[in-house]
Amino acid sequence: MDLLQKQNEWALENSSHPYVTPQMQLDMWEKHNPKKFQEIKELVTNEENSNGGKNSHKIDFIEGALTETMALRKDLTINSTRPQRPTCFNHLADLIKKTQGVFDHAKAGHILNAIRKDGSSNVWDHWHTTLYAAIAGIENVRVDTYEHDNSDLEKCRMIEQELFHCKNGLAKPVGIAEEHEKSVERKRANIRDNVGPKINVDVELDNIMQKVNISPTGRDPNAKRIDGFLSLKNTYRKVRSHYQKDADRVLIKHINLIKTIWPDDKIVAYFLEGYTDMRIRFERHSGLKGMPKNINDDLMKRFLENFKNNSSGNKQTTFTSAEDGSAKNEKNKTTESISLRIIYHLNNWWKNVEGNRQVLVNQKQALTMYHNDLSNLFVKATISGTKKKLDVECPNCQHEFKQTYEG
Repeated sequence: MDLLQKQNEWALENSSHPYVTPQMQLDMWEKHNPKKFQEIKELVTNEENSNGGKNSHKIDFIEGALTETMALRKDLTINSTRPQRPTCFNHLADLIKKTQGVFDHAKAGHILNAIRKDGSSNVWDHWHTTLYAAIAGIENVRVDTYEHDNSDLEKCRMIEQELFHCKNGLAKPVGIAEEHEKSVERKRANIRDNVGPKINVDVELDNIMQKVNISPTGRDPNAKRIDGFLSLKNTYRKVRSHYQKDADRVLIKHINLIKTIWPDDKIVAYFLEGYTDMRIRFERHSGLKGMPKNINDDLMKRFLENFKNNSSGNKQTTFTSAEDGSAKNEKNKTTESISLRIIYHLNNWWKNVEGNRQVLVNQKQALTMYHNDLSNLFVKATISGTKKKLDVECPNCQHEFKQTYEG
């Protein structure tokens, strides 16, 4: 049952007075999804809630600061001036589950309510919190009331829209790195309290960051900054998948190498991910007939040290962009593109600095290593390191023609 659509249908049928109470919403939830409703009802039926909830009111508040939960209303008008979206019962269920069914007044804060001149009222923010209190049996909640001066109902609704937008739409969004820092300690506590899985990827990754002393937000001024936290998480998933029990050691080794080569620079996670992808590809193809032997840590350290000391573009970002004249990143394949570009620079070092007759990875080998991940044309253009025209064979008629690859 689509409860969102059900609420809209109800609002259409009751357009002259489209106000729902907490009890009306809970009744709708119970009627159309009784299994989920009962599951949540059992979760909130606990001693803490029966005593008024956690951090319940111990002192007298100023008049009007406390309101009966069941007396609150939500305006579900179908007009374009609807102040807020209908209830998302899945979000409500997640909210209750994540807090183990204990309503906490301190965390809930104040319900934001508006009173209109016609006597109607509307919770213009925190309606899901209101419903949480309602199903948990919390009789009174803290309320911050806004009283309208305007008697025009539609203008009141528009003002509430603007209030909601100013409070939520203009707020600085919380980035993935900040969210990680905010949530990881809760996840540690869950592990200590035997709530949920014993192993959490975010906690494991945070342990690694502490070991190598890096920070995704710069909160710790003594830690080295790493930019691109999502890319760091993706890298950790890849090493866990490929190296399994040895994953932590490998990721720590890769991070420490970058810290050693660029001690005064922040870590660029996109380079770390591309570098890790490249090392994994060498390992997967090492030993296969016609493929290059696996590279080792000492070789990579010598290469990167030489690159830093002798290259005009001696930053990690040189590998992450196409500033060297090679092909641009292939669309939606940034990691693989960076990985291949590292091999391009590695080839130049191996042949021109180390004095070898052949490159480490030739074009044919590169096509095999990146088969199904990058287009053949992109691999040929990148491994050559120029935007020169390449001999390309038409897949339909096998006719060869010249093609300039521009990314």
